Amino acid sequence: MKKSKKIPRSDFYRLRLKTGLGNLDKAAELCGVTTRTIQNWDKKGAPATAMRLLQLYDRKYCSGIGPQWEGFCFSRGVLIHARLKLRFTPEGLKRWPQIISDLKKLEQQANNRPNCPMTPLINWLNATGWGRPLIENLTHRKKLSSPIR
Repeated sequence: MKKSKKIPRSDFYRLRLKTGLGNLDKAAELCGVTTRTIQNWDKKGAPATAMRLLQLYDRKYCSGIGPQWEGFCFSRGVLIHARLKLRFTPEGLKRWPQIISDLKKLEQQANNRPNCPMTPLINWLNATGWGRPLIENLTHRKKLSSPIR
């Protein structure tokens, strides 16, 4: 019985199949090369630019766009930064201008009401560093980690 010779496959080949470009013609058209070149890249490996192109085509890795996108990736229509544990949906990104506008309005209202009875307390909390933990504890309904002085 004759053993079949196993053809070694490159990372480019695996990435090409993972991105759904199993058809050599589609891959060649995307990369702007011939199908013979794609076959060679499948066996021997492809240039870094071709790998980045497939990653961007897959819309999962954003690091090829520029250094400011390092760590970001797309997954199921959501922009994710894994290390910072941030998730941005399209709807959430569309709401950002409204959220910023609302925050500016609240800031203006607070500046227009200097005699508000809560203003000195809020200023003291922010100055002593208790403002953020207090807000987090109120929103998460946890007990304060250290006693109030």
